[in-house]
Amino acid sequence: QLDLWEARAKEQGGQSRLVTAAASLRRKASAVEEELIQVKAKSRQDTLNYPAKLNAKLASLLGSVGGADFAPTQGMRDVFEDLARRVDAQVAKWNGLVAKDIPAFDALVRSSGVPAVGGGKAGGRSRRPKRSATGRPGRPASGRRKVRSGSR
Repeated sequence: QLDLWEARAKEQGGQSRLVTAAASLRRKASAVEEELIQVKAKSRQDTLNYPAKLNAKLASLLGSVGGADFAPTQGMRDVFEDLARRVDAQVAKWNGLVAKDIPAFDALVRSSGVPAVGGGKAGGRSRRPKRSATGRPGRPASGRRKVRSGSR
């Protein structure tokens, strides 16, 4: 959503406050996300190239505790306490974004005059979907859905 508002603000021109606020909110949200999960890993091999983040560490600990034939060791408990404290810190940051930054951004968007729905054109062509004879996108003229033979 931030990308869309930022693009609309750029199209309108003179809405630098909105563009700056969107970038700031994106940075703050990304910082929380990047502590919780490894966002750079795109394949299984990438987990070797980038460090494990909190979700992977908790999952690994869960596997160790859940697969053991004994009660969690003190070391396991200490690791859990450390990970839980670090996750709680990120959750607190996220809650701060939800309580303060997102409402402030919403208020800025509402006061900016940037339209919620754009009517711009991409490459000189309209973005509207082609309409059928019924006037509705994606429906045949009969108003019924097409059924492919052999599939249910």
